[in-house]
Amino acid sequence: MKTAWWKATMMVVAVLLLVGCGDDSTTTSPSGKGGTAVEVDAPGAPVGVNHRGVEEGDMLRWNAPSSNDVEVAGYNVYLYDPDPLRLDSYIMVNTELVPDGRLVLDDLVAGQTYHFRITAVSSDEVEGDPSDARELVATGVDETGSAGGGGRGGLDESEWGPVDPDDGEDIQH
Repeated sequence: MKTAWWKATMMVVAVLLLVGCGDDSTTTSPSGKGGTAVEVDAPGAPVGVNHRGVEEGDMLRWNAPSSNDVEVAGYNVYLYDPDPLRLDSYIMVNTELVPDGRLVLDDLVAGQTYHFRITAVSSDEVEGDPSDARELVATGVDETGSAGGGGRGGLDESEWGPVDPDDGEDIQH
């Protein structure tokens, strides 16, 4: 009995050594044809995540992943919300894919600190790795619809310029 188990275990190890276990840049996805699997590339992590206060609330901005050539269909935005009843502390805040590198959040409490992560989703619906976590101190929106707490510093959105992925200090409070 031990011999059969040992042979089966060694066969599995040999197959894994020959075939490998995969890597982080590909995902196996069903093709829908007779159970055959197809390897699909996952997009890289978005870069340059930053925050600006705008009249409508707080805007998150980011750049597309630069690590591979996978076509990005949109993005998911996750808010860190620790809850001992959940296994995952990040919850998705968007109900459908965000088509470009910006999302206005109008329900954040001014002065409160939030943490966000962004993921890119390929046209094959494969979600890539998340961006680095970004801290944001919300500017919020008062009853008149004006951004509070520092806002955008008098800059019109068109004056922001491109997001610098290496500029970790680009968050305005």
